Amino acid sequence: MQSGKFPAMLVAGLAVVVFGTAGCGGSSSTPIHPATTLITVQNGDQWQYNITGTATPTGGGQALPITGTAIINTGSTTVNAQPALVFSIASNVSVNGAAAVQIVQDIYFTQDVNGNLIEVQQSLQDSSGVKTKTVTTPSLANSEIFPGTFSNGETVAETIDFTDTTSEAYKLVVGAPAQETTPAGVFNTWPTTITIGGAAQGTEFWDPAIGMFVQGTINTGNVDVSGTNYNLSISYALTKVTLAP
Repeated sequence: MQSGKFPAMLVAGLAVVVFGTAGCGGSSSTPIHPATTLITVQNGDQWQYNITGTATPTGGGQALPITGTAIINTGSTTVNAQPALVFSIASNVSVNGAAAVQIVQDIYFTQDVNGNLIEVQQSLQDSSGVKTKTVTTPSLANSEIFPGTFSNGETVAETIDFTDTTSEAYKLVVGAPAQETTPAGVFNTWPTTITIGGAAQGTEFWDPAIGMFVQGTINTGNVDVSGTNYNLSISYALTKVTLAP
């Protein structure tokens, strides 16, 4: 299971659930001035998305269309007797017109006084059950997943250690501002590139004013399905955002 960052974690889930295995807008010519400070994430915040994409055999062959929806709900909870927030991601995805399948992923985190999001735990629920991983020492230095302040060149880089003795390299790099259009409207955003375990996930556009990505495209490969490797290319776009008062 990949480290719990939406939507990179969503793609990891699609590789498991869609195949049943075990294992965008344009830039404006005028200056763009997105918000630089991440909002305070609250219980009740919600973001909804459309999902499109393809699953293409790495050795050549017909690309299978992927369609679906995802919704992220924010809740409050406790982890190891400490208060935390949770992004609960519910996705319904269909491949090549087949019946949709569902995956539920939870990312548990805290937000410090400077707005940084710090991961404390993650879980993935599919037909095989629930898999949970807990961060060994949650802190700004060890498990920051999103910065509280965005600027061109801002970088988060660390190795996240989990109590099951696994670890994962995580890196996020912020690019120059860009204006993006989705079904939910026009947003002034910061493009971000996320690398997990040394593999680039693609470009995703973050708007600190709404506390989440508005759209992006993620690519991954070598998803083994009955002896055939597939490359997944997944795009998502925000359709609705609801922020708690």
